[in-house]
Amino acid sequence: MYRVCLAALTTCLLAAGCGEPPIPKGTVRGTVEVGGKTYSNPNDVVLLSTATGQGATAPIQPDGTFAITKGIPTGTYVAFFAPRADPNATSAVPVTIDTTIPDKYWNEATSDLEVNVEAGENQVGLVIP
Repeated sequence: MYRVCLAALTTCLLAAGCGEPPIPKGTVRGTVEVGGKTYSNPNDVVLLSTATGQGATAPIQPDGTFAITKGIPTGTYVAFFAPRADPNATSAVPVTIDTTIPDKYWNEATSDLEVNVEAGENQVGLVIP
């Protein structure tokens, strides 16, 4: 009887994932400023963890804000921009890079913008000179 109970308890603990603590996650809300002005062009903000490869994307709203409302693992992320894709496109669409943002901010390898995501809600400001 003891062995059956122990085996059942072990199976229950393994199935429930009791041995692994949950990964802390955070949400991110922020603003984008370019050259001292609110940036409202229809592009996306991308956050990418170079340590884990995890990432998230959020559209920049007309008021210059963005929000990543689905929690992402805590840690440091590089922030960069991407042209917004047309979800209704039925064929390839040419991509146009907005020249008001310097080239280095369109690439995760060259952007120097960092966002530190902590557990819970995070407010950030992405400021491009």
